[in-house]
Amino acid sequence: YNYHPMMGVGGDFVDVHYSADRKGLGLFICDVSGHGVAAAIISSMVKMSLAGWAENLDHPSVMLHNVYSSLNGKISTQFVTASMCYINLETGRLRIASAGHPPVSVIRRNGVVELFQPKGKIINDMMPPDYEEIETQLDKYDKVVLYTDGIVETFNTNDEMYGDERLVDLLVKSRRLSPGKICEQIMEDLTGFSGANVFEDDITILVTEYQG
Repeated sequence: YNYHPMMGVGGDFVDVHYSADRKGLGLFICDVSGHGVAAAIISSMVKMSLAGWAENLDHPSVMLHNVYSSLNGKISTQFVTASMCYINLETGRLRIASAGHPPVSVIRRNGVVELFQPKGKIINDMMPPDYEEIETQLDKYDKVVLYTDGIVETFNTNDEMYGDERLVDLLVKSRRLSPGKICEQIMEDLTGFSGANVFEDDITILVTEYQG
């Protein structure tokens, strides 16, 4: 994965958890509104809210409810978007839940990129959660891509936004690369597009390949 905070610290957070008991891998990414220390404090609270992840690894919507319950009443006017996934490493089933986060992208071996964005409100102190789960089947060498909106909402000097379509095109072109190389390609393309090495938002990318 790649993590590039706008300042020295930021509000993006990413985590991965493996459980032999649950026969799978959990993926998590979140984006706290705002920047700097204030956002970083809330992202550390999010990290603490994942303490019971192992017990609910195969139920990402339950875990998002747990994150909401842990943060409720503590984040004032700020909010958190998040995606949580579970990959059954024996069957290849991918289960996804989202709290108002950008879609989870799956790069298929044939070059097709599918976007998955299940229903779910952002985590905040104003609205109760409503997280649903959706599933898809992974085949050998399919890749799962999670990212924060700092990527698609990057602008260049002509006020053009990087956008979802440009990212999908890059994922298609990069489909045969390793997860680490895909992260590098995205950052290189984003830097070339924006003409800057310092971005106006935190940027985080997590890429996982299913080995079958």
